[in-house]
Amino acid sequence: MIQDAATPELGITPLNHKLTYRAGHKINLKFKVNNTSAHDLLLSYNLGSTIVNPQMKGSFVNYKIPQFISNMSGMVKWQLVNTTQRGRFTITPVSQTVKMETYIGPPSIIAGNSDYSMAVSIPLDSLDNVQKDDTAVLFNYNKETTRTQNLSTVDNLIAFDYIYSTEKSGNILFAANVDEQFSKEFTVEIKAGLPVDFTLRESVITHMQTEIN
Repeated sequence: MIQDAATPELGITPLNHKLTYRAGHKINLKFKVNNTSAHDLLLSYNLGSTIVNPQMKGSFVNYKIPQFISNMSGMVKWQLVNTTQRGRFTITPVSQTVKMETYIGPPSIIAGNSDYSMAVSIPLDSLDNVQKDDTAVLFNYNKETTRTQNLSTVDNLIAFDYIYSTEKSGNILFAANVDEQFSKEFTVEIKAGLPVDFTLRESVITHMQTEIN
């Protein structure tokens, strides 16, 4: 079992601390102490900080991490108040994706291969945690009879792709997926391009008829 990166304190020994926990699992931090006093535990996590009170049993102290923290992926730092004993651990998302939060914009672009829209997809686990970086996300496109796929990966909480216009106007249907979990289907409208200047040239044809008596 891998211990977390704890700073030692005389008379306080961490027991079975791990570097990584899975979101949704119970997390208890245990210590062995050489005296009968116990310190509060300060936790710093994604959304702020909180204090956890100790539970003593003989020469052992246990801290139950609140569920609202153990359900949330990310790094958690801890410190025993009024000591130099500190450490950290990471909570990873549940591996299965159950929802795809997907957005697209703008919803319409101009034909001509120069305009584009952007699709952003956020794969979530059952506890609303974003899947870890490098999770593969497929972007699926359908225009008339042509189907294409682009592969992206989660980076800093999102995966994204660009949707470029084509020469012809029409609609592009789009959906993203991770494994068997798909987003809802979106439509990007490709509108006719902007008008360009043109010149009309007048051509005059003269018919001449000569009559000889």
